[in-house]
Amino acid sequence: MILLRGLTNASDASSTIDNLLKSFREPFMIDGRELILTLSVGIAIYPDNGDSRSKLLKNSDLAMYQAKNSGRNTYSYFTKAMNNDLPRRLDIEEQLCGALEKN
Repeated sequence: MILLRGLTNASDASSTIDNLLKSFREPFMIDGRELILTLSVGIAIYPDNGDSRSKLLKNSDLAMYQAKNSGRNTYSYFTKAMNNDLPRRLDIEEQLCGALEKN
């Protein structure tokens, strides 16, 4: 989790996240092994996307999953439409688990 203060508008977070993503494009060497890490970042802005820690975490998590679905190593801003997709996604996951249990 990254908290940014002093942003004048929501799009100011983009430059910080772009720099973060750029720093992860090169492989890391750890104990002689080359590791390639990818980031998927979800952005929720206070107070527009939540007025409490729990709401901001939930909404940034939804935005992060949107970023993962967009191909990884990217970021996504939370939108209210993401809340509409959540019940449908949970229903699909529940049906898939039931189908797997029944073969």
